[in-house]
Amino acid sequence: MEKIQNTIIHLATVSVDWAFAKNMLEEIASQLITADNRVILCLETSQEILRLLGLPAQPLSAGADPKEAFTIVYQLIPDGGQSKWEPIPFPLPDFNMRFHWHLTTFFREYIIAHNPAERYFLFLWGHGSSYSLFPNIAAERSEAGPSTGHLGADHLSRAIIDASTFSSPFKISVLLMINCYMQTIETGYELSIAQTDYLVAPENIGSFEGYDYKELFRILFTNPAVTSEDFARTAITTLSSYNSPIRDIVNSLSRSAFSAIHLQNYGVLFRLMDELAAQLLIIPATDIAGFLRIRIAASFAPGTVDLGNFLFLLQREFKELHTIINEIFVLLSSKTLVIECFIGKEVTIPVPFSYHGIAVGFLSIAIARSLGVPPVYVRHMHRASPFASTFTKTNTWGQFAEKYFPTA
Repeated sequence: MEKIQNTIIHLATVSVDWAFAKNMLEEIASQLITADNRVILCLETSQEILRLLGLPAQPLSAGADPKEAFTIVYQLIPDGGQSKWEPIPFPLPDFNMRFHWHLTTFFREYIIAHNPAERYFLFLWGHGSSYSLFPNIAAERSEAGPSTGHLGADHLSRAIIDASTFSSPFKISVLLMINCYMQTIETGYELSIAQTDYLVAPENIGSFEGYDYKELFRILFTNPAVTSEDFARTAITTLSSYNSPIRDIVNSLSRSAFSAIHLQNYGVLFRLMDELAAQLLIIPATDIAGFLRIRIAASFAPGTVDLGNFLFLLQREFKELHTIINEIFVLLSSKTLVIECFIGKEVTIPVPFSYHGIAVGFLSIAIARSLGVPPVYVRHMHRASPFASTFTKTNTWGQFAEKYFPTA
């Protein structure tokens, strides 16, 4: 099958507010799709939500619950001067996008086999928790214990890798997430292993109005050869001017921090963080109180700290770390790793704007529990956890966390 220029995959869960999803889908469909692009929507939803979204639904079987969740696939097709979403008869029995093997099969047997492209874009829409996608936050907070219904960044990375074959290589050129808290070292490093080029995501709270989808898809449909870097950068720069029909997007983003990261430059950051952690391990444990003060001051989200904030405060307290921290600052401000940033007007930034864009895990499970933070936000940060991220397991930062988190 002949390749097209771009296949844009959208994995979405309508778990927060269907009105935001309706606006997003309408903005995308307002553009006339061109032959150089194909847009696929894999949506976890219910018959009731589909009715609210205005999307064509499948006939209900006798006695079926209209609120029961299922997954349906749509394709964007031309319709006069714009486009419309049409359901695709792709069999997905009991499909769950949170499961690695289900996602691998979807990528391999539907996306690659039927929609081969020179480039693949992946948009994710739903909850996030710094390393896990689509978690059931209510279940995570319940007394019944943590839910397993989420897609870890490692499983997403693995699904991308496992879907690729020698004859049909597969990687994501731009991965765009609206999911909260996902622009972390742990997530970024995981996806860099799958050769993902750019990650666009919120470092703290994402807004469910989303990005300026209408403008982003206008760019893809009118200029399908736009570079991946320019597209990733534009997803961030348009945030400051985008005005959603749902509500004032500028004000709703006032507490948000978004960034676009070139993941294939993560190797340099990995090495520098390794060296930083090695030097941190030498500092006497009696200075742990200093670490606690720094962590709280640099906090951006549940369980994470903004790396720029953290390093700025760390350098001020421990002069012996001056050299290695300056090296990381040079990288963060070079535009080779963090290519674009959006910082809401209410976000505290005690360091230069150019040092922002990436968060890192820094919270013990014990403190998370005392603060009411669900374990799904922090369990990937600990080497002893079965959910430990690759970064935690292989970087000296994980050893540093192992030493300090039990008492932190």
